Amino acid sequence: MRDFFGGGVVYSLNKTKQNKTKTKNNTMKTTSKNELQAICDRINIITDSPLSPYTKGENGITANLGNYHLSGAYGGWALCRMQTQGGGVSDIFGGHMPKRELAARMHAFIQGIEFTSGK
Repeated sequence: MRDFFGGGVVYSLNKTKQNKTKTKNNTMKTTSKNELQAICDRINIITDSPLSPYTKGENGITANLGNYHLSGAYGGWALCRMQTQGGGVSDIFGGHMPKRELAARMHAFIQGIEFTSGK
């Protein structure tokens, strides 16, 4: 049997449809929250942004403008940036998504920053 059409479905000569079995070498690696946080920290470092979204001081908690941080909701994750002193944020990629997709977009974001800054 051969995978004539791609997409993980194998068609035999008698036209019956069978799913491929995944082997240990064929499975995809999952992305953890810690990996996303490490990528987020890297973005904060290369943009000279604060590493934490908030700072606790004598006058209470204040938002760190420019900080990139993760938001988790609806079973997905998003990269946000602190925009206002009141804690208002902007979503960088337009919504929550699976961790693997967010990691790929964050890596592309880093490459764009490094390309435009000449680092």
